[in-house]
Amino acid sequence: MKNLILPLIVLGIFIENISSQTTTSKVTRKLLVTLQQGEKILEAESCLPLGISDNQVYLVTMADKKIYVYENGQRKGPFKDTEEAGIKACNETHNDNACSAYSSEQTSPDPEYLAMTDEGQYQIKLNGKTFGPYMFIKSMRIWPDKSGFVAITMDAEMKSYLVTSDGQKTALEGDAENLRFSATGKKYVFAVKENPNFNPALLKMDFSKMTQDELLKFAKEQEEKAKQAGPPKAYVYTSNGPKLGPFDVQGFYTDNPTFTKTGGDNWIMVIDDTLYINGVLVKKFENISLSTCNIWLSKDGKRYAIISYDKILFSDGSAYNYPLKPSSSEKDGKVYLNWLSLENEKDLVSFSKEI
Repeated sequence: MKNLILPLIVLGIFIENISSQTTTSKVTRKLLVTLQQGEKILEAESCLPLGISDNQVYLVTMADKKIYVYENGQRKGPFKDTEEAGIKACNETHNDNACSAYSSEQTSPDPEYLAMTDEGQYQIKLNGKTFGPYMFIKSMRIWPDKSGFVAITMDAEMKSYLVTSDGQKTALEGDAENLRFSATGKKYVFAVKENPNFNPALLKMDFSKMTQDELLKFAKEQEEKAKQAGPPKAYVYTSNGPKLGPFDVQGFYTDNPTFTKTGGDNWIMVIDDTLYINGVLVKKFENISLSTCNIWLSKDGKRYAIISYDKILFSDGSAYNYPLKPSSSEKDGKVYLNWLSLENEKDLVSFSKEI
């Protein structure tokens, strides 16, 4: 049996090396420009290629207070300033927002589907049906095929509800964040934050008729109630499952939770540098400050790429230098992360890797 141990160890190392080589081979690397000594990139004036098939670069640099321009593989200059260099404007592709969070169109109520009652309340009208009335509609989305809707409404006491065209009306625990939608348009996710300091009864109270002692007593009572309730909590609601939580309310912000540009109907959430995909805890990261704006998903939601302050980290364990500017693309049904990196402070390199 002892004679088998060494061969097995060697075989394990061999397999591990093959796995490592396979991961590395998935990365496409292309040297774009080699800067001269002392030359620095002016990112604001440069057009950086982000597409998977983009082999062009328009680069503006500075060296010894002179301006240089790289275009179509040629270096032009020196110029005394950017005006003399005739710096051109970048197109929309080059100026694309590098944030990975998917941002759908405005979710404010569309007047076409709204009506007002004689009492000043809102109604939603869709496909010959009338829904409501509602005192206020905070957020609403009509499905792309016009077959239904989802909305966050509020009543006269400022209590929030999740309302859908299939008859759902769910009372929410507190302040509902804006609905976040996937690119397909029918999947949604949003967070609800408890607000222990809000009491609907306060809306009906006339504080002008209370004495100073009564006001102090009331304030102390409210303070005691807040202490007994403990720290406020947050819950997450989705279009295809039960509510999730409770979570620490401090971990939620406008784009958290959210869908990504690359992940289809799969959504992400970040709490205490821990990544959740579709509500399932995937991994807690050490020495990495996570943001939903820097997490890219594969289409099936099973793999990810994370951009931290000093590197790009893929779910297969591979890591690369921090990018100048990341973006994504799709080819043959696969999602790729594309980025530029300045190696050895002189080589501008284009990378592309499947997520």
